[in-house]
Amino acid sequence: MNAKNSTISIAMTTYNGDKFVSEQIDSILNQTLKPKEIVISDDCSNDNTSCILIEYQKKYPEMIKIIFNKEHLGGIKNAEKAAVNTCGDIIAFSDQDDVWLPQKLEKQFEVLLNYPNIGMVFSDLKVVNEHLNVIYDSMWETSHWKIKGILKKEYFFKKEIIHNYVSGCTIMIRKGVLNKSLPFLNNKLYPPDYWMTLSALTEMDVFAINEQLILYRQHENNWVGAPKVKKRSTGNSIVLEQAQVFNEVITSYEILINKLNLTKNQKIYTLNILKLLKKRMTLYTSRGILNKLRIFLSLLLNMNIYFTKYGKSTLKELSKDFIFTISPKTYEKVKSIFKKIMRI
Repeated sequence: MNAKNSTISIAMTTYNGDKFVSEQIDSILNQTLKPKEIVISDDCSNDNTSCILIEYQKKYPEMIKIIFNKEHLGGIKNAEKAAVNTCGDIIAFSDQDDVWLPQKLEKQFEVLLNYPNIGMVFSDLKVVNEHLNVIYDSMWETSHWKIKGILKKEYFFKKEIIHNYVSGCTIMIRKGVLNKSLPFLNNKLYPPDYWMTLSALTEMDVFAINEQLILYRQHENNWVGAPKVKKRSTGNSIVLEQAQVFNEVITSYEILINKLNLTKNQKIYTLNILKLLKKRMTLYTSRGILNKLRIFLSLLLNMNIYFTKYGKSTLKELSKDFIFTISPKTYEKVKSIFKKIMRI
């Protein structure tokens, strides 16, 4: 593939990444298909990151463009700033601490060349520690995800809206499709990878490369990575915390419906999920066992909504909600029984 015909821009974000950023930039520069430009938006780093970036820009002045933010934007808005300052027809997103395998860009670009109906392509990844020692050979296999090839927009939208299958550091997207998702929601429940994917699926199909094209580095300073251990809440505070989560998710879904140009079927599906979430939240906010039982029975009469979201695990999710909201302690005690009988 002729690198001169490449119209690929890399949108890269940095923040206090001096420990790993050189390895990532080198892995981009060593791609079998070279990008047209690497746009790096630095979010007010206070370590040696800026000096490292300037040295690379001196070596590759025609390829590397650096933006130094005047104020700290945060990960989401910094990713947006990098993206809007690219000039290529195809945009690939990059974290500061991963390592790309040599054929990543070539394999993804080939998909977009061969399939004009594909708006975005992403891939599996290999999870490694800070020394690049393998933790998981495949994130998808570890997560039991079976996705590959062309994913039709109506089909995959229903999967993606429930759970994000796309890692932003593996995304390559057409600029026109990307523009439909801008500006990114500054919302942790809808990070750029999730938002871009849903937005892309309102326009075109997407493509999943069932191959590990990057080394996804996990370390203590990941912006996105393995979940951090939090202090465990107890008793009714757990129920209240979950109710707050539902409230945040409901608000996010309402924004999604208003902001994205959903197809008719996508909108109907999303409204059904929203209806489910609102119903579930009443379980967490209502008082008294009788009130909760009444809501639980109402949900049983509308199991098709639960089925839409959870498939075969419908009764399991209903029962978990009901028992949990009555008594978190009881739920913990019967959790092992659920595992044996319903294979949670």
